[in-house]
Amino acid sequence: LKKLDEKILKKDLIFLDSDKSNPLLMDVLEKICSQLNLVMDNSLITKFITHSSFMIERLIKNESMKFDNLNTYYTENIETMNFIKQEFLIIERTFGINISPSELAFINEIFK
Repeated sequence: LKKLDEKILKKDLIFLDSDKSNPLLMDVLEKICSQLNLVMDNSLITKFITHSSFMIERLIKNESMKFDNLNTYYTENIETMNFIKQEFLIIERTFGINISPSELAFINEIFK
């Protein structure tokens, strides 16, 4: 995480302070992995922290990505999507953002 932070996050993030976000995101990731019975390896940590950090940055700037076929995807993954949404509430509150269902779908894809 330290290398990722130094080489990518601190260099490319403009509005988001990774010193503030990384511990919160790691806590969210640990809870999601526990719930889904997944092992937290370096690859998963890198994907999750990178995507989530840039997602927060986008949302701070009032930008969002759109997920194709969102309604179908959400219906097929309702339990996981609801759990991820719940775990990200701390992120929403801390950074004053609203994470859209599309953004949650992209996060969910990290765990597939």
